[in-house]
Amino acid sequence: AADINERGVLSSRTDVADITFIDKRLSDLEHKVSTENDTVPESFHQLKNKVDTFTEKLENVAHLSWLGLSKDLSMGMSQPFWHKKTSAVKMEAHHKRVYDRFMKFTKVHVSEEVRRELRKQSFDNWQWDDPEMLILLRQMYIDLNLISKLDIDMVVFHEWLYEVYRNYNQVPFHNFKHCFMVAQMMYGLTWLIDLPSKLDTLEVFTLLTSAICHDLDHPGYNNAYQINAKTELALRYNDISPLENHHCAIAFDILKKENCNMTRKFSRDQFKRFRDSMIRCILATDMAKHNEI
Repeated sequence: AADINERGVLSSRTDVADITFIDKRLSDLEHKVSTENDTVPESFHQLKNKVDTFTEKLENVAHLSWLGLSKDLSMGMSQPFWHKKTSAVKMEAHHKRVYDRFMKFTKVHVSEEVRRELRKQSFDNWQWDDPEMLILLRQMYIDLNLISKLDIDMVVFHEWLYEVYRNYNQVPFHNFKHCFMVAQMMYGLTWLIDLPSKLDTLEVFTLLTSAICHDLDHPGYNNAYQINAKTELALRYNDISPLENHHCAIAFDILKKENCNMTRKFSRDQFKRFRDSMIRCILATDMAKHNEI
């Protein structure tokens, strides 16, 4: 709970939600005081400045000891994780905020506790917001030694992760949260059955990357709808797994961007193996084809 002591100093018990509430109360009070009086007391300005300073500290990298510091693993989801459709300008602003927080989090240490939980199939996916999920995806590649073994440029990798995030739509199910859940389950199974001892590094990399990319730019309507409505995707892919083909095409479109091409140091043979395997993995997510597997 929020705690302002006798000297008006915010205590360490205060969290971000409390600060937001206090800040709103102070803003309302300031408006009321300024309406009823010509001047606002200096003590009020001092308290407002302390709230602003404390808010900045909470959001500053230097005061974050590890990701998940304030997470309650028992809370679950408190509200829907998708958003109503917003304008392109608002969406771009939202993406910018996510990018800035993600870049800030790249300098933060992820705790051993969170890393251990992340390896479990019972990991609570619901409590994490978009920048945190991005940093947890990053941690998966680090803990599987994929970054070091495949000589992936970390700066490029960050840009790739963000671009993948940006290409997930705000739809009720096939959104970035779903992407993270599938990738986390793939990651958990990787540790459960010790896949790195059974597959080579490139194969593990392909499985995790395919899980992350498997629903890119999903419009929210299934293949049956695409085919019956004769949509552009259905026509482009001749009614053959239109969505899965599209997800795969977007994934490789992202890798074509120079600042997002985390495979740039792959040999020609490595990239061919990666591309062939990833196409098979993503196309296999068409549920209509599962009886053929």
